[in-house]
Amino acid sequence: MAHHTLRSGYRELVERLNRFPQGAPPSELLFSILRMLFSEREAGLVAELPIKPFTARSAARIWKLPEAEARRALDALADRGILVDVEDRHGVSWYTLPPPMAGFFEFSMMRVRGDLDQQRLVGGPHAAAGGLHHQAAVPALHVTDEVGQRLG
Repeated sequence: MAHHTLRSGYRELVERLNRFPQGAPPSELLFSILRMLFSEREAGLVAELPIKPFTARSAARIWKLPEAEARRALDALADRGILVDVEDRHGVSWYTLPPPMAGFFEFSMMRVRGDLDQQRLVGGPHAAAGGLHHQAAVPALHVTDEVGQRLG
């Protein structure tokens, strides 16, 4: 398997994800999903982040980058739904990576994105040939008419 021979940001990210109680066991499917969601550089950077919420200043120290550059990287990940960001009452942004199973992939799919094939990830009706749907990578969320009417 390719992921056994490749020491990369993706491998480091999988190890980081496995610090969560529920983890994300390494598999070809997981590596395929991570390659769609993260560049290798982003995966390596996220792998270094703490489990608990952190600030751009903390990330900058960990990454050995200027704080402004760290903030741009964190905001870009948060804009794509990969990190969750909240602002405290003092105006300081705090970031966290959601757990890998209950929330991690779902957060990144909550926004319509042009930078990846979301249909392929969720296995929608028009999934690309050879998509991941047959492996049930991420269950597709279907809102019934009844629920849609209640929400709408």
